Amino acid sequence: MSGEEDLETQPLLPHDERVDTREIPTEQNGRPYYKIVSAVITLLMLLISVIKLHNSAPSMEELQNDIMTMSDVTVNNVHVDGWKSGKDSGLNYDGGKFLQLTTSVDLTLNYDLLSKERSKWYHFMGEEVARSLCFKANNVTLYNTDPVQDDIYRLGSLVINKPFCIDLSNGTQNRLEVVALVEPNMKNVVRIVRKLWGKKYDQVNLWSVSDISILKDLKIGNLQIGSFRNLKIDLNEFFRFEQLSNFLGETFTEIENQFTVKEVQMQDLDKGFGIDVTSEQIDFSFLPIWDWIELPKNTLIPSLSWKPKLANCLNDYTIEIPSLNCSSENFQFSKMIQPKVAGNLVGPLPDELLSHVCWSDEENTVTPLTKLLNSLFNETERLTFQMKGEAIESTKYHQSLIPSDLLNSALDELSYFTIAPNVSFNISTLLREFNINDLRLKWLNGYQRLQLLGTIQGILDLSFYKTTEERFYVNNIKGELELFHRDNKFLEIPMKVWTNSTSRMFLDAETNNTMMELIFDINDSNLKVIDKLELSRTFNEILFYGETKVTFDSTLDIVIDSLLGEIVITGLKTSGSTVVH
Repeated sequence: MSGEEDLETQPLLPHDERVDTREIPTEQNGRPYYKIVSAVITLLMLLISVIKLHNSAPSMEELQNDIMTMSDVTVNNVHVDGWKSGKDSGLNYDGGKFLQLTTSVDLTLNYDLLSKERSKWYHFMGEEVARSLCFKANNVTLYNTDPVQDDIYRLGSLVINKPFCIDLSNGTQNRLEVVALVEPNMKNVVRIVRKLWGKKYDQVNLWSVSDISILKDLKIGNLQIGSFRNLKIDLNEFFRFEQLSNFLGETFTEIENQFTVKEVQMQDLDKGFGIDVTSEQIDFSFLPIWDWIELPKNTLIPSLSWKPKLANCLNDYTIEIPSLNCSSENFQFSKMIQPKVAGNLVGPLPDELLSHVCWSDEENTVTPLTKLLNSLFNETERLTFQMKGEAIESTKYHQSLIPSDLLNSALDELSYFTIAPNVSFNISTLLREFNINDLRLKWLNGYQRLQLLGTIQGILDLSFYKTTEERFYVNNIKGELELFHRDNKFLEIPMKVWTNSTSRMFLDAETNNTMMELIFDINDSNLKVIDKLELSRTFNEILFYGETKVTFDSTLDIVIDSLLGEIVITGLKTSGSTVVH
């Protein structure tokens, strides 16, 4: 009760507070009759005033518009208390369908923002007649349709069991602490989000149907003086759908841009391979929710299993990988998150990925896997695929941000979504050594054609792969090699024909990291001499000093044999320097 109300209830003149209670008639329960009489008189005065002003009262639509105009609402804080199995049950950590929110709101009514006639009406009703009113939301249900109460369109329901009271004085700030129970329909909520994301505003039509009790706080307690039954409100005017759509798109883009793979670890399994992927930390502090939403401590996102779909030759995501089991660890939801994903590939890859021919010529055959790996090894391209998630862990002993059954309902409706993480392997960073040995040049056909012979040896650092046996073999290689001496390109080696190669796995003696040695011979008579003078300088240095340093740019195609089948990778670009002997 405010200070003014305290003064209004005090007597104007001092009096002796010692009263013989035996002279005051009371009910059997001890309640004085004069309080009941006072309450009845107050109620009668209120009813008389309401009847008198009934003819000038605004319509329901006008009342709704007036409330929007004269109300200044500030949400100070929303505390997510947790989930409840029933409206009257306690908070629990193993699920529930009701989310309890405790909201701190400042509400101020400014009647002066209305027309003069309407302002006068509200001044009288709010400050002279009612003074204060209390409200109880028995049920407020949100639908995505015209006000038809059909559960297939229901987005969610809200209940406020404990009444909240508002001082109706003009300009008075009301600090409200409202405890609400929200029962979301996750499938329909996700549908609305997808429609907004896709800018399908014509398919969004938000209405609420409410059952609200209006109470008057009297000395004998809260007395219901009215109600809004089956009150239908068009909410479309209250939302800026385009602004919401832009926010959703910008949020997803920001997260996707930050989703960068930090580390990949690969190890052998009995019948396949295990892969662990760790992301760089994703900064969620850009979200505005942190300014006014407070989550319980140690709130967790549960572990999820993921089903990927890869692109086919037409870039449609139709290729499933049944032999891949993929999951992400549970993690605490906070401003900084570092996702981790683990996968087990325990069987052969599907033929649609390995064998379907997207295009081919005399030199190359490109499959969906080829395209996938090219994106992975090309820093200028994004690896894109689709994922569908499912909660797999009970959070009984943890504070779950959302119960697994509700999360699964949302993920099932979301289905497969496209993601393009920032993940690529620069083959140059994997190249430990690159040597050209026994390089020889000779002229053919009376100095009309130049032939190059030699052996190329490459050492690849595969420290991300933990293995004790050889499961990968590079059997064939071709491509193009450009050689530079003192920054002058002097030779191009086309290598257009598949050349046999040999490879072997070994452990580095110092680091114990997995390494691969790759060896293949060059025997090409289709060389293109770019700079004859620089070529002569190169061979003069080899002749007199026994070696010379050259730099190179290469684009290679390789054929890998593995437990998963034959894999062709094209367009591997690398550069570096080597010593030619």
